[in-house]
Amino acid sequence: MKLIIAIVSVVLAACYLLNTSPWGILSGIGALGAILLLVFKDTILGLVASIQVYSGNLIKEGDWIELKSLEIDGEVLEVGLHRVKVKAWDNSITTFPTAKFLELTFKNWRNMKESGGRRIKRNIIIKVSSVKFLDDRLLKKISSIELIKNYIQEKLEQISKDNSILEKAKTQRKLTNIGCFRAYVKKYLEKNKYINKHMTLMVRQRPLNQFGLPLEIYAFTSTTDWNDYENIQSDIFDHILASIELFELSVYQSPSSQDIKEVLVNESSSSNFNLQ
Repeated sequence: MKLIIAIVSVVLAACYLLNTSPWGILSGIGALGAILLLVFKDTILGLVASIQVYSGNLIKEGDWIELKSLEIDGEVLEVGLHRVKVKAWDNSITTFPTAKFLELTFKNWRNMKESGGRRIKRNIIIKVSSVKFLDDRLLKKISSIELIKNYIQEKLEQISKDNSILEKAKTQRKLTNIGCFRAYVKKYLEKNKYINKHMTLMVRQRPLNQFGLPLEIYAFTSTTDWNDYENIQSDIFDHILASIELFELSVYQSPSSQDIKEVLVNESSSSNFNLQ
């Protein structure tokens, strides 16, 4: 508003001194403005972008942002009229025009930091051939696990009631090792002090694919610190991968060249034995 008032005042003052119509001067200013728009295009775009960035509180110094189209991922050091300076996680510095915020989609992780929890979203792929009903031996083994002892008892009572109704049916309900394992993982996460209990916590099955049955852990840590987050996530999956064998489940893993070599060697040994 000050700039507009100043320009209008100068134009009117010049018209008064030259004793001429302001429209002539305004038309000249219009032509000059068109030239200035071409010369200072980048500055004007940067000004507009800066106004939108500040008015919308889109980014500020210290924010973690991602611009995948420019392969930028790091902490904002400076937001200027013309340039934005970002420090990547390898300590390199990247600068790009502020006007890019008008063209490109970017991700700002500020709200994640302020929320107090960082998301864990990772799959474990279970081999479908290892999924089965619980027999008496496996049921006794799993029932001894303290975390899901009450869950097993409640489920057995519920299944017993349902099966009494379906007594004449050919198929009846039974507990499965994958269902018990899913309940075990959820109980483990609920007891973990590093998991945020006020945010979403799920252990769910994803659609089957050519590799097997993905079991997804979806939860939030109680801290947003990157180093602590990675340690918490690693500890959780260390435990899950180590305990999966208790439920007689198998994790899918693509065969390596060493696996194929061992199979060929075993087949060769077997063939030589048969020939002898």
